[in-house]
Amino acid sequence: MGKGCLKFIVMTLNYMHALLFLLFMQSEYHIILFVSIIVHRLFSEADYKTLSVSTPPEMQRSDLSMAVLQLKALGIDNVLRFNFPSPPPARNLHSALGLLYALGAIDSDGQLTEPLGIKMAEFPISPLYSKALMVSG
Repeated sequence: MGKGCLKFIVMTLNYMHALLFLLFMQSEYHIILFVSIIVHRLFSEADYKTLSVSTPPEMQRSDLSMAVLQLKALGIDNVLRFNFPSPPPARNLHSALGLLYALGAIDSDGQLTEPLGIKMAEFPISPLYSKALMVSG
């Protein structure tokens, strides 16, 4: 390890305590510091065991209006048939299309409107905010 190398190693002990091991290398001297930390749990162990091993992908649990707007700007007309790595529920795509239609970013055929839809797609923010910016002048 080189000069100024800093390592943190946290090990959980029992259920309520953790040991923070800090190793700081400075030239030829080793400084070791042990600190005891109390860990507060937000739920019981029984509740912890009922949690799923992994969370669902972000694409399946978030608002897709920005992603749909970007896909439309890239020329992908049928986003319902797009091959997503982890396909979102169809209702999320329908609600995103409905929001974009309500904002005026797409027309009744699902095409980007000019100039509003195209300008909204250029903003790297949520369509709600890009519409607000466009309307504000």
